[in-house]
Amino acid sequence: MMGSLVACPSGGAISPGGAAASGPVAESYELPSNFKGEWLGESAGRLGILTIEALGERRYYGRFESEDGATKYVANMQQAAATRPGDEVPSAANLLTFSWRDGRGGLGDGWLLINREDSALTGVIYFGERQTNSAGMSFVRVDE
Repeated sequence: MMGSLVACPSGGAISPGGAAASGPVAESYELPSNFKGEWLGESAGRLGILTIEALGERRYYGRFESEDGATKYVANMQQAAATRPGDEVPSAANLLTFSWRDGRGGLGDGWLLINREDSALTGVIYFGERQTNSAGMSFVRVDE
């Protein structure tokens, strides 16, 4: 369910020419980035909890629910891979792209960056198929 601005994630990775085109470039840290966990923060101005579960190699499932329960969405998430200088094999990077749905007609895409310590996320959520509207996202890990 969406509040006035937030919707629900549930698709796949951002489509070519979509949000990824205006998003950040993925980079790999010394250790592969880990998005799995429980995160407290806000999505489009709504305070809530984002729970991210691992589905497989660099694939995740996300659920956001606002503190007041008015905004809920699910997301299909894909972690980018990047090669560090001097390495030959790409590793799990600091960028997670996602598609979301709220079960009430709301949908869109987005991206999240994780910091080097795997303790904070920042990003953008896009609303609608044409991504004409967007809002910020920021979270801190609460499950450590």
